Amino acid sequence: TVTGLTNGNLYEFRIVAMADAVTVQSYSSSIEAIPSGTPTAPQVNLEAGVSQITVSWIGATGNGSAITDYIIRYRANGSNVWRTATDGTGINSSFTIVGLINGTTYDVQVAAASAIGTGTYSQTDQATPRRAPDAPTITLVTTSTTTAEFTWTDPADNGGAAITSYVVQYKERAAVAWTIYVGNEFTGSSVVIRSLTPFTAYSFRVAAANEAGTGAYSSASAATTQGYTVVYRAGGATGGSVPASTTGGGRFTLPENSGQLTKNGFSFAGWVINGVAYTSGTQITVTKNTNVFARWLRCTMTYVSPTKTSGVVPSQNSGCVNRIVRANVGNLKRTGYYFSGWSINGTLYSPGQIIAVEGRYNAIAQWSRFTITYMGARATGGDAPSQTLGYGATTLAASEGTLVRQGYTFGGWILGRTLYQPGDSFQLVGNVKAFAKWIKNPRGNGNNNNNNPG
Repeated sequence: TVTGLTNGNLYEFRIVAMADAVTVQSYSSSIEAIPSGTPTAPQVNLEAGVSQITVSWIGATGNGSAITDYIIRYRANGSNVWRTATDGTGINSSFTIVGLINGTTYDVQVAAASAIGTGTYSQTDQATPRRAPDAPTITLVTTSTTTAEFTWTDPADNGGAAITSYVVQYKERAAVAWTIYVGNEFTGSSVVIRSLTPFTAYSFRVAAANEAGTGAYSSASAATTQGYTVVYRAGGATGGSVPASTTGGGRFTLPENSGQLTKNGFSFAGWVINGVAYTSGTQITVTKNTNVFARWLRCTMTYVSPTKTSGVVPSQNSGCVNRIVRANVGNLKRTGYYFSGWSINGTLYSPGQIIAVEGRYNAIAQWSRFTITYMGARATGGDAPSQTLGYGATTLAASEGTLVRQGYTFGGWILGRTLYQPGDSFQLVGNVKAFAKWIKNPRGNGNNNNNNPG
């Protein structure tokens, strides 16, 4: 046995016979041989992925014997138990270990094997499979009436892979479900969310994502969007107080005159916004801080009679007071009608009634007519004429209509105790009835009035 040789080098050997200690007879034929050992350790490179580590290696030599396989073993850092990767038998120069736990650091070694045996394992290399990032931390939330902007700091641990995006969610604070923000107003580690409801409490949260997935969400941060303020102005009132200012989400109901605002010679008539008049109780929508002014109407009572034929209306009254409705002091007349009072805001008032004047009122003269109702008075058929309407000198119906009485001839209309002929004038000063006058046909006259048989 020749020792001290270098494994893997080619050596040539021959034998010589000697007659004595110094005399060489002859050498045998030479033979060649290469000493063999276990393979040398390879150089290893690791690349972490999601739930896996890819192991590659170079540089192992067979040490005089061909390499037939590579053995890969790994363990969680801190463990004493190695696991051998099931990669089959072969001389591939890489292998991916799968099924690892993201965020856990693993020790990895590789050894080459030959017919002589398994060589020395490589030095221990470490890698950590990627995992989703930790939660960011929200640092500031600012709001306007319809927007919210918030910023955050990146997670303390990105999970071993670069953060590729952020997922932002928000909701009204009382709601259960979160809404995913789908806009693109990201600036670094901040975002602007628009189209929110004014004067509403919201919650916000954010998560970071890398190639391993979306990490945990930050703790929710709460903020309330700003509201619009409606300020009530007295509009020149001489007494009372305006309602308190109101802040809300844009929809407001205009209040009553709760502070009893007054203005001499005027009545409170609601509110004015940008020149538009509104009554109390009206719901309005505003999109900015708004001033609302008390609306005042000067109190007047104006008498009008657009259909009169003569006479004059009473003079106008001014002032927000209780007033007595005027009589027909100007002797207003309308042909065929009689004066029956004044219509004020749709209500008929008789002279002498009391009305509280609280604005600009028109008192419109009202006119009525009496009726003459025609009665058949034992007529045996037909219809009486329609009623005649009028006042004073009024013309009676021009005929008996279609009234008939068998054996009689129509002879006019009896009003009271007086007989009138069709078309006569009658002084109508009240509702009356006109009864048909029937005259018996003479005997032997075969025809009645209107060609009826006698």
